[in-house]
Amino acid sequence: MNTFRFKLEPYQGSTTRHLCPACNKKNVFVRYIDTEKQITFPENAGRCNREEKCGYHYTPSQYFQDNNYILPKTRETSFPCNITPETIQSISFIDKDLLCESQRSYKHNNLFQFLCSQIGETATQELFAKYKNWNL
Repeated sequence: MNTFRFKLEPYQGSTTRHLCPACNKKNVFVRYIDTEKQITFPENAGRCNREEKCGYHYTPSQYFQDNNYILPKTRETSFPCNITPETIQSISFIDKDLLCESQRSYKHNNLFQFLCSQIGETATQELFAKYKNWNL
């Protein structure tokens, strides 16, 4: 589980749910908190649970930007606290034989077809060729 400095207040009963500043419904608004208890956010910094109907969400970063507040860059505010070098995995590659086999018929290759629809066939062919050369 990631631990961030600024997060939505955990549910601890109806006292932790408030009136939404946008839709004015009771007990549907969750406020942001600072886990280090150094910054107190205004009552409108939070998210309405009525995502489909209301959709109000005022984030800490929006609050900082609107108030010209520059938060010092620290490891705790920039990254989840639980990232350690042990969680970083080495790069893995597709087996060379499987890669060559997958390049025989692009009309049956779902990845190739998807990328063609997003970036075009020429760019996709170039991308596949770069990967093949890098992987070999």
